[in-house]
Amino acid sequence: MHWGIIPLEEDVLSGTPTALYPPMLSNLALDRGASIFLRLDAASTHIQIEIGTTAVSAPSAAPPFTLFTGVEDDTFQEVPATWNSRYDGAMALFNSEIEMIGPFLKIHNGHPKSIIVTSVTFSQVTAS
Repeated sequence: MHWGIIPLEEDVLSGTPTALYPPMLSNLALDRGASIFLRLDAASTHIQIEIGTTAVSAPSAAPPFTLFTGVEDDTFQEVPATWNSRYDGAMALFNSEIEMIGPFLKIHNGHPKSIIVTSVTFSQVTAS
């Protein structure tokens, strides 16, 4: 997995980062209109995503993230996501199960304030 940041996207459906980084994601402020761009190594179609943020920066009403997925790194479509939120002391966790169409994913912040993202984790969902 590799990630990049797009500080302000003019077109969230086609923007790409200028650089990609190794899997270790440090804390970062995701401003309104910014996206985290992820290239996953394995293209699982049904995954669970969990985004950790600081509780202070997390909105209390609804998760601030919109997810986009793509087969190519410059062509995306919005992914429907039903978010579950959990606040645990200084942390807030947002998770959802989504259907990926390819190995590329964007986490876009449409919320008016900056969100401090502390972690992004993925797990493959298996049929039960």
